[in-house]
Amino acid sequence: MAPGVDGAAPPGGADAAAPTNAPPPASKASPPDGASRLSARGRSLLAPFPEYLQLSFAASADPYDADTNPRGFISLSVAENRLSADLVADRLARRPPLPAGDLAYGNMSGTPDLRAALAALFSASLLRGKRSIPVDAVHLASGAGAVIDLLGSVLADPGDGVLIPTPLYYGFVRDLASRAGVATVAAPMDPATGFAITAAELEDAWRANARRVTPVPLRAVIICNPGNPTGAVMPRAEVAAVVAWARAKGLHAIFDEIYVHSTLEPPPLGGGDDDPAADRFVSVAEVLADAGEGGLGNDVHIVWSFSKDFCGNALRAGVLLTDNAAVREVFETVTYFSSVAADTQAALADALTDGPWLEGYFAENRRRLSSAAAAAAEAMQAARPAGAAISAVAPAAGFFLWTDLRPLFGALTYAETAAAAAARGVALAGGPDDEFAREYAVFKRLVRAKVLVTPGDQCCCEEAGWFRFCFASATEAEVRVAWARIEDAFRPQPVFP
Repeated sequence: MAPGVDGAAPPGGADAAAPTNAPPPASKASPPDGASRLSARGRSLLAPFPEYLQLSFAASADPYDADTNPRGFISLSVAENRLSADLVADRLARRPPLPAGDLAYGNMSGTPDLRAALAALFSASLLRGKRSIPVDAVHLASGAGAVIDLLGSVLADPGDGVLIPTPLYYGFVRDLASRAGVATVAAPMDPATGFAITAAELEDAWRANARRVTPVPLRAVIICNPGNPTGAVMPRAEVAAVVAWARAKGLHAIFDEIYVHSTLEPPPLGGGDDDPAADRFVSVAEVLADAGEGGLGNDVHIVWSFSKDFCGNALRAGVLLTDNAAVREVFETVTYFSSVAADTQAALADALTDGPWLEGYFAENRRRLSSAAAAAAEAMQAARPAGAAISAVAPAAGFFLWTDLRPLFGALTYAETAAAAAARGVALAGGPDDEFAREYAVFKRLVRAKVLVTPGDQCCCEEAGWFRFCFASATEAEVRVAWARIEDAFRPQPVFP
């Protein structure tokens, strides 16, 4: 498992037999000067970002451009929507002047204007007008990562755990562990169902954890719906089943619904052909409202951010929706350390209360995302790297094609697979480590072709060979070039355009 993730033990409970798909070390550099004088907590934070992220940051100095830099990097590894950023930037540039009063201290959980605008937005989009979200249920922090970090501290103690279905968004692991000291306990989903999240498999993971020599005390479950990396949406009945399961176990249920306004219409790769309703996102808030509940209760919380639906990764504006009065009170205090700048909040509130712009933006963003997803799926299906057909999980929302590159394993040389295994600190021995060494070897060959994607081990996937391709971080033409490079990279003698 990836660093910070506890793999569920197999039947019998042997901790030592946990899954072995650990990513290679991100860096072998010596600790920086002064490390010995840091606290143990400080030293634990010296770990660098994962290799795929480091490469993505470095690639920004050598980006692909068809005219000026045709041999530059094409980055499909970071969850960014660059397709509609021009629309958001243009609207934020038209914000009114900042009132002088906004330079003074205010409520650290968000300005009244933005909290009210968000309550109205979510009442319409998450609840479809079935009830109104109260303003005091809305709390802001500097990004969804900050919200998860704070929730980890508020809901769990150091050494406690949070159950998360895998494959997962690896940021959860870092957000929970870095300061709160909360472990991620993996709940593997079934590849045969497209890694669909089910209460039954959460129960399997719960029982596997209980069989461990030292079970991790579980305090919450995090569900990412729509999914990252799969792009799948959960059926209404399964959302209800997960909430019921979490409540039966005494767990908080945290639903990350960060891609709620980024649905694909129609979904690519045949999603929704037989049952269009199957690919319609349904918020946990709507599920509970339809069940006759007046709110989320004390144990269900929703996380959202402007990063994805509004292309605003750098705005650092995340949102918590909670009806738990104690959590609300704590957030009023702890957001002092991670509040959102007043000028950012003023600009966002102004945009959210511009009804005509908001309606037009959501429609155009969905159109652009859907077009990009269809183009990416077409490019993937047309490509024949190593003569193989490539497939992916059919997404219904979000920015990703969760892509199966196991057919490329056969094109790898023994030398590059052995080198990949050595980089991971293991030797080829005919076991599971070999498969993840092959995944890493594919990743390294793609890096040499200057195509950056996210390897599955960084999503804690238990089946080697899956990769996350972000189609929203590049143009449709760039995605086609990326697949052409992948084809060339897996020819007998690679030639990288």
